[in-house]
Order: sequence, then structure tokens, then C-alpha cells
Amino acid sequence: MKKVQISAFKAKCLSLIDEVSRTKEGLTVTRHGKPLVVINPVEDCKPRKGFGIAKGKIKIKKDIIVPASYLSVWEVLD
Repeated sequence: MKKVQISAFKAKCLSLIDEVSRTKEGLTVTRHGKPLVVINPVEDCKPRKGFGIAKGKIKIKKDIIVPASYLSVWEVLD
């Protein structure tokens, strides 16, 4: 992992971040030789499928608007 002093990081911030992204190697920013922060590249992640993920996989067999049982069948707690 590459180490960079905070003053050099401040001067070259954008180019250093681009380098981390390109090389996939982390970067440690130091002050007086002591590590302050570690910058790591983001792992490639696949975008999540969103709305419509189950399209074509579910079949509705009966009326989904009518309740499964009527209120007169339920016992009411007092």
C-alpha cells in the first residue's frame, strides 16, 4: 500500500484518487509519519435488480381483492 503525506495528498488529491481507482491498490495518508486515513478502491459490484424482478414468475390463481375469509368468521376479542 502506497503512503503519502497529507500535504502531498492535498496538492494531488484528484490524481491520487484516480490512481487508486485505476491500480486497485489502497493509499494511506499520513501526518508526521502516522497514518490518518486509508483510501481503498471500490470493489466492482453488480447493480441490483429493482422493480419487476419477479415479473413472469408469479401467477395469481384467485381474486386478490376479496379477503380470504370474511369478518363474520373471525372471533372478536373484547
